[in-house]
Amino acid sequence: QTAPHTTAQRHRITKMKFVVLLATAAAALKQPRATKALAVRGGQIPALPSILSKEQYIKFQAATFGLYGVQMLLMPKKMHEDHFKTPSSTMIEFWIRGHAATIFACSYALISLPVELAYKISMALVAGISATYPYNAKFNLLDKYEPKYPMHYVPEVLMATLITIGALAK
Repeated sequence: QTAPHTTAQRHRITKMKFVVLLATAAAALKQPRATKALAVRGGQIPALPSILSKEQYIKFQAATFGLYGVQMLLMPKKMHEDHFKTPSSTMIEFWIRGHAATIFACSYALISLPVELAYKISMALVAGISATYPYNAKFNLLDKYEPKYPMHYVPEVLMATLITIGALAK
Protein backbone atom coordinates (compact mmCIF):
# COMPACT_ATOMS: atom_id res chain seq x y z
CA GLN A 1 0.00 0.00 0.00
CA THR A 2 1.35 3.43 -0.94
CA ALA A 3 1.44 6.40 1.40
CA PRO A 4 -1.14 9.13 0.74
CA HIS A 5 0.03 12.19 -1.15
CA THR A 6 1.14 15.20 0.86
CA THR A 7 -0.58 18.53 0.38
CA ALA A 8 2.37 19.81 -1.67
CA GLN A 9 2.22 16.73 -3.92
CA ARG A 10 -1.53 17.15 -4.43
CA HIS A 11 -0.99 20.81 -5.39
CA ARG A 12 1.71 19.84 -7.91
CA ILE A 13 -0.55 17.17 -9.39
CA THR A 14 -3.43 19.65 -9.66
CA LYS A 15 -1.15 22.22 -11.32
CA MET A 16 0.05 19.61 -13.80
CA LYS A 17 -3.54 18.67 -14.66
CA PHE A 18 -4.36 22.34 -15.24
CA VAL A 19 -1.34 22.81 -17.53
CA VAL A 20 -2.34 19.69 -19.49
CA LEU A 21 -5.90 21.07 -19.82
CA LEU A 22 -4.61 24.39 -21.19
CA ALA A 23 -2.18 22.63 -23.54
CA THR A 24 -4.99 20.41 -24.82
CA ALA A 25 -7.20 23.44 -25.46
CA ALA A 26 -4.36 25.18 -27.31
CA ALA A 27 -3.65 22.07 -29.38
CA ALA A 28 -7.33 21.75 -30.27
CA LEU A 29 -7.27 25.25 -31.72
CA LYS A 30 -4.39 24.28 -34.02
CA GLN A 31 -6.21 21.22 -35.43
CA PRO A 32 -7.83 21.55 -38.85
CA ARG A 33 -11.45 22.51 -38.27
CA ALA A 34 -13.18 20.34 -40.83
CA THR A 35 -12.25 17.19 -42.68
CA LYS A 36 -14.14 16.23 -45.83
CA ALA A 37 -16.62 14.17 -43.77
CA LEU A 38 -17.23 17.00 -41.33
CA ALA A 39 -17.53 19.53 -44.14
CA VAL A 40 -20.65 17.67 -45.32
CA ARG A 41 -22.16 18.25 -41.88
CA GLY A 42 -21.31 21.94 -41.89
CA GLY A 43 -17.92 21.49 -40.22
CA GLN A 44 -19.22 20.51 -36.81
CA ILE A 45 -18.52 17.37 -34.84
CA PRO A 46 -22.00 15.77 -34.68
CA ALA A 47 -21.94 15.09 -30.91
CA LEU A 48 -20.70 18.60 -30.05
CA PRO A 49 -23.06 21.24 -31.41
CA SER A 50 -21.87 24.80 -31.75
CA ILE A 51 -23.74 27.24 -29.55
CA LEU A 52 -22.37 30.40 -31.17
CA SER A 53 -20.60 31.39 -34.35
CA LYS A 54 -17.03 32.65 -33.95
CA GLU A 55 -18.28 36.20 -34.48
CA GLN A 56 -20.97 35.82 -31.82
CA TYR A 57 -18.46 34.24 -29.44
CA ILE A 58 -16.06 37.17 -29.87
CA LYS A 59 -18.84 39.64 -29.10
CA PHE A 60 -19.97 37.59 -26.08
CA GLN A 61 -16.42 37.31 -24.73
CA ALA A 62 -15.70 41.03 -25.34
CA ALA A 63 -18.96 42.02 -23.61
CA THR A 64 -18.27 39.73 -20.66
CA PHE A 65 -14.77 41.14 -20.21
CA GLY A 66 -16.12 44.66 -20.76
CA LEU A 67 -18.52 44.20 -17.83
CA TYR A 68 -15.63 43.00 -15.69
CA GLY A 69 -13.70 46.10 -16.83
CA VAL A 70 -16.52 48.36 -15.63
CA GLN A 71 -16.46 46.64 -12.23
CA MET A 72 -12.67 46.92 -12.10
CA LEU A 73 -12.87 50.63 -12.79
CA LEU A 74 -15.80 51.50 -10.51
CA MET A 75 -15.58 49.03 -7.63
CA PRO A 76 -12.11 47.49 -7.31
CA LYS A 77 -12.35 47.17 -3.52
CA LYS A 78 -15.62 45.23 -3.75
CA MET A 79 -14.20 42.96 -6.46
CA HIS A 80 -11.18 42.10 -4.33
CA GLU A 81 -13.05 41.62 -1.06
CA ASP A 82 -15.81 39.56 -2.72
CA HIS A 83 -13.23 37.12 -4.08
CA PHE A 84 -10.43 37.05 -1.48
CA LYS A 85 -10.19 36.69 2.29
CA THR A 86 -7.46 39.34 2.47
CA PRO A 87 -8.54 42.98 2.83
CA SER A 88 -8.19 45.32 -0.11
CA SER A 89 -5.62 48.11 -0.13
CA THR A 90 -5.11 51.28 -2.14
CA MET A 91 -2.32 49.54 -4.07
CA ILE A 92 -4.54 46.55 -4.96
CA GLU A 93 -7.27 48.94 -6.08
CA PHE A 94 -4.70 50.88 -8.13
CA TRP A 95 -3.71 47.72 -10.07
CA ILE A 96 -7.28 46.56 -10.55
CA ARG A 97 -8.38 49.98 -11.90
CA GLY A 98 -5.38 50.13 -14.21
CA HIS A 99 -6.17 46.70 -15.66
CA ALA A 100 -9.64 47.98 -16.61
CA ALA A 101 -8.04 50.04 -19.40
CA THR A 102 -6.36 46.90 -20.78
CA ILE A 103 -9.64 45.00 -20.67
CA PHE A 104 -11.49 47.81 -22.49
CA ALA A 105 -8.78 48.05 -25.18
CA CYS A 106 -8.77 44.28 -25.73
CA SER A 107 -12.56 44.14 -25.95
CA TYR A 108 -12.65 46.97 -28.49
CA ALA A 109 -9.84 45.45 -30.56
CA LEU A 110 -11.52 42.04 -30.64
CA ILE A 111 -14.77 43.37 -32.07
CA SER A 112 -12.83 45.52 -34.59
CA LEU A 113 -10.44 42.88 -35.96
CA PRO A 114 -11.23 40.31 -38.68
CA VAL A 115 -13.16 37.40 -37.15
CA GLU A 116 -10.53 34.66 -37.64
CA LEU A 117 -7.76 36.73 -36.06
CA ALA A 118 -10.02 38.02 -33.28
CA TYR A 119 -11.13 34.46 -32.50
CA LYS A 120 -7.55 33.24 -32.05
CA ILE A 121 -6.67 36.24 -29.87
CA SER A 122 -9.89 35.86 -27.88
CA MET A 123 -9.23 32.19 -27.11
CA ALA A 124 -5.63 32.95 -26.10
CA LEU A 125 -6.81 35.86 -23.94
CA VAL A 126 -9.40 33.76 -22.14
CA ALA A 127 -6.86 30.96 -21.56
CA GLY A 128 -4.30 33.46 -20.27
CA ILE A 129 -6.73 35.28 -18.00
CA SER A 130 -8.03 31.92 -16.74
CA ALA A 131 -4.53 30.76 -15.86
CA THR A 132 -3.37 34.00 -14.24
CA TYR A 133 -6.54 34.95 -12.40
CA PRO A 134 -9.20 32.48 -11.19
CA TYR A 135 -7.27 29.20 -11.57
CA ASN A 136 -4.06 30.77 -10.30
CA ALA A 137 -5.95 31.78 -7.15
CA LYS A 138 -7.70 28.42 -6.85
CA PHE A 139 -4.61 26.24 -7.35
CA ASN A 140 -1.93 28.67 -6.06
CA LEU A 141 -0.05 28.37 -9.34
CA LEU A 142 2.19 31.41 -8.90
CA ASP A 143 1.87 32.15 -5.18
CA LYS A 144 -0.37 31.44 -2.19
CA TYR A 145 -3.84 33.01 -2.30
CA GLU A 146 -6.97 32.78 -0.20
CA PRO A 147 -9.98 32.90 -2.51
CA LYS A 148 -13.35 33.42 -0.86
CA TYR A 149 -15.98 30.83 -1.73
CA PRO A 150 -18.68 30.57 -2.94
CA MET A 151 -18.11 33.88 -4.78
CA HIS A 152 -14.84 32.78 -6.37
CA TYR A 153 -16.69 29.98 -8.17
CA VAL A 154 -18.17 32.67 -10.44
CA PRO A 155 -14.98 33.46 -12.42
CA GLU A 156 -13.91 29.81 -12.33
CA VAL A 157 -17.15 28.66 -13.95
CA LEU A 158 -17.27 31.69 -16.27
CA MET A 159 -13.78 31.06 -17.66
CA ALA A 160 -14.44 27.32 -18.14
CA THR A 161 -17.67 28.25 -19.94
CA LEU A 162 -15.93 30.80 -22.19
CA ILE A 163 -13.24 28.27 -23.11
CA THR A 164 -15.79 25.54 -23.85
CA ILE A 165 -18.14 27.76 -25.88
CA GLY A 166 -15.17 29.19 -27.75
CA ALA A 167 -13.76 25.76 -28.57
CA LEU A 168 -17.16 24.74 -29.96
CA ALA A 169 -17.72 27.95 -31.96
CA LYS A 170 -17.99 27.44 -35.70
